[in-house]
Amino acid sequence: MSFFNNHLWWIATITCINLFAFFVFAFDKIMARSGRRRVSERNLLLLCLIGGWFGAWWAQSLWRHKTQKKSFRWRFYLCTLINITAFAIFWWVK
Repeated sequence: MSFFNNHLWWIATITCINLFAFFVFAFDKIMARSGRRRVSERNLLLLCLIGGWFGAWWAQSLWRHKTQKKSFRWRFYLCTLINITAFAIFWWVK
């Protein structure tokens, strides 16, 4: 129980970042379908890098968004790997 209490703000922050990433990817898909100005790939990847990779992956899977462009996919996977590695190091050092 103390782990949850000590890290509640981390859990809340990561949850918010992932929800935000999910909705930004959804918004970008809507903009793509309507031919309007879209969210830059740089900003989408930045959201993934700061911890929103799961929300981004969920949105990509749900709406099949940004799944065909190989240059985006490998950078997305790199951001995911960086996040998982950082979490594992954090967990191990603790």
